Amino acid sequence: MPITSSFPHLMYASDAVTRKLEGLDPSEEKHGSAAVIEPKQQGLPNHIYYLMYFVVKIVKPLQLYFSLALITIGTAIYLATFRKLWSSHFGSPTKTAYTPVLRFKMSDLKSSSASNS
Repeated sequence: MPITSSFPHLMYASDAVTRKLEGLDPSEEKHGSAAVIEPKQQGLPNHIYYLMYFVVKIVKPLQLYFSLALITIGTAIYLATFRKLWSSHFGSPTKTAYTPVLRFKMSDLKSSSASNS
């Protein structure tokens, strides 16, 4: 699989390549590359240095609590999704159908047997 790479707008390409192409206007200011190096932080830019400091020094003591919170949230989402998928696939949970029970009093039986005779 051939892979090629170039600068934007074929900035450093030869004239033979760019001669047939229209609309390309490469300029060093817009399409050039640059590297940011700050020797104070061993070569890291300030925003990366402070991000690493925050993650390593400040967040590390709280990792257990973050992990437990994420596990709890993940489990809740999993169970809610599982319940929704289960009910959509199998229908709502089956309710046990009970045979209706007739309630009566003994006095009702005595009066109905007396009226039949």
